[in-house]
Formats: sequence, structure tokens, C-alpha cells
Amino acid sequence: MNRKQSIGTFLSNLLRNNNFLKILSVFLALFVWIYILYIVNPVNETVFDKVEVDLAFEGSVPDRNGYMYLMTDPNLTVRVTVSGSRSELLNLSKDDIKATLNMDAVVSEGTYSIAVSATTGNGNLKVTDIYPKNFTIEFSEEASREIPVHLTSTGTLPLGYEISEQTVSPEVITVVGPKKTVETISKAYITVPLTNVKENLSGAYDVSLVNEAGENVDRRYLTLSEESIEALINVHYSKTLQTTVAVANSFGGYNPSSFITVTPDLSHVTAIGPEKILSGLNELIIGEIDSSQITRNESITFPVPEIEGVTFDAEEISATVTISKDVTTKSLTFYPADIACTNIPSGKVPRVDSKSITIRIRGTSADLKKLTQQTLKCQVDMSESNGDGTYALRIAPVTSVSGVSFDVVGSYSVKVSVQ
Repeated sequence: MNRKQSIGTFLSNLLRNNNFLKILSVFLALFVWIYILYIVNPVNETVFDKVEVDLAFEGSVPDRNGYMYLMTDPNLTVRVTVSGSRSELLNLSKDDIKATLNMDAVVSEGTYSIAVSATTGNGNLKVTDIYPKNFTIEFSEEASREIPVHLTSTGTLPLGYEISEQTVSPEVITVVGPKKTVETISKAYITVPLTNVKENLSGAYDVSLVNEAGENVDRRYLTLSEESIEALINVHYSKTLQTTVAVANSFGGYNPSSFITVTPDLSHVTAIGPEKILSGLNELIIGEIDSSQITRNESITFPVPEIEGVTFDAEEISATVTISKDVTTKSLTFYPADIACTNIPSGKVPRVDSKSITIRIRGTSADLKKLTQQTLKCQVDMSESNGDGTYALRIAPVTSVSGVSFDVVGSYSVKVSVQ
């Protein structure tokens, strides 16, 4: 058998082999499919959904002319159909497609139907359809305003509490948006709740915008430099106190305030401080006068007393001292035997060295008639040693005339030696 006969026999046997014929059939079918797909019918289409549209607004005609687009949701998408060879389409993704809006026709305010254009970046592919083909967009002139921020409050502070200071930061915000909307803004404010607030309050609060009628401004297309504002409210407790001046006498008497009147020029003061301190105060004693030194009507100025943690709305208060016109004076002379010593040091015997001392007392004529050397006690307190043996002399009524109003006029002392 020669070589040609051998090849012929091999091919004849191969064609009679079922397995070979099956493989050959598959191969031929694949070849035909590829031929039809890539040679006979090379053009195909693919649809891409939800392709994002780039507004391309920055630098556009309306942007350069000072307009803005009014859209609550600028995230636009379209469906794009692309045709081309299957091999090219297989390599194309949705991210390769660039969809944009052509805004060159927007030259004034108004509502426009803006066409969408799309490209694939591949010259062998063609965009055959876009849906939707247009978007309706309103354009408006853009405006900017600086608006002061006001602070308002709701609720009321507890009784006795009030605001001493309130601040906002920043004090002014910038509002950018459609001119027709920006021009309607009458007021920008924040609202702070004050119910049951007893201490300083701080925090951030949302900004509200209202028009002249007090209605909320449509903020869909507005941009605020600050959406919330920091507020600080200082709160304090305050109470109004009646001012009084105490009347006393260094050398004796009884109820001198019945004929000596002290009238503060400022009848009330406002005190600011802790509630636990001020709640127990109803009056403020601004000072005390020694009636023994008062011989005529006069005005005396008192510094407002200091109370830790408390401040007052005045630093000093003047008071007018008035002696009743019905008051007169009377002089009484006391001798050593009439002067009693109290708080005598143990084991010591005091001796009044002064021969006599005349004391002037003051009161109404009716009361002074009841006061004599016998109805008055004249004494010195030995515990009040002053180092040179001089002691202040004090006068007090005996029990039988304790209801008589009088006081001592002037200063009196005696020498007392101790043996």
C-alpha cells in the first residue's frame, strides 16, 4: 500500500467514526455562529439604564450670567441605547457613557426644556436613543444677602429668674438663592426654650427664616452660610428688697425710732445672686445710725452692704434723718452713788472717780416728765475695758417706765478705778 492509499484509508475510516463526526459538527456550528455574529451581522444594540447626567452647570452660559437652576433633586439619570459591534459593546460599561445637558440657550430667567446629549468615547459605537431626551428646568437670577440673626425664646423662666445677657454667634448669616425668594426674607432667628431654666444656657439652634407676614420662607433652593447658630443665655435669680436703716443709741434709750425717722432715698434695691440666699431676704438693712450723734435733720450716705455671691444695682444709698418736731430735750445729773457697775472682775471693788455727770435725754414732753434720776438706770460695763479706766456710760429705763420712748443725746463716759 502506497502513501496515498494510506491517507485515503485513514480519512475514510475517520469519516465513518461517529465521535469524530460529532466533534466536527460542533466545530462547524461554532464557526458558522461566529461568522454570522461577527461577519454577516456585525451591528448590535445594548441598553444602559440609570446613566447619570452631568449638569455641567459651572462655567455654563446661565452660570456666567448669574443664574441658578431650581431643582430639588439634581441627580438626573437617563436610559441610553448604544449600537455597534458585539465585541465593542462587550467592552463598554455604563461608566464610560457621558451624558450632559446643553444649557447654551439659557440667557434669561424662565423655564427651559434642556436636551440631553450622550457620548461613549468610542468612535465605533453610536448612541441611538436617549430617554428622556429632555429635562424641564427653571432658572432664576441668583442673589445673596447678609441677614442679622435674632434670638427668640419659648416658655418662661421660673419665678424670680431673668435673663442678664444673651448672645448669638455668628450674629449675621449669608443667604444665597433665587432673588425672588431671598428678597422676601424679613427675619432670621433661632428659638431657645426657657421653661424651668435656672442656670446659664448654651447650645446650637436651627435657623428659621420668615417673611413680613411671619410665614416660613421656602428654603428648597436657599443656601445658608450657617444652618445652626450658637446661643449663650446668662440667667440669674433676682429679688427686690426693701431698704431700711436701723436706729440705735450707743449710750442708751428706748424706742428712739418712734420720733427719729430715717427714709432711704432709694426705697428698694434689686439683688442678684443664688436663690438659696435671696429667698430668705425681704429687706436689706443698709446701715445703722447712732441716734446719740443726731442733733438735727440731715442726710447720711451708706455703702450697700456686701453679701458673698450677691450683687446689687446700687453701690451706695443716701438716707434722710428727720427728728420729730414734737421732741424736746431734758438734762439729768447723776452722782457716783447713782452709777452701777456690771461685770466686775472677780475679787475687785470698783470706784467711780467722777464727781457727777450731766446727761441730756430726748423725747416728747409727756415722756420726759416720766424720766428722772430715779426712773432711769445709769451704769457702766466693766468688761468693756479701754485701758485707761474710762468706761462708756449707758442709760436705761427701769421696769415701771419701760414703755417710754427716749434716747441719749451726746457721748458720755466716767472714770472707774478698781481696787
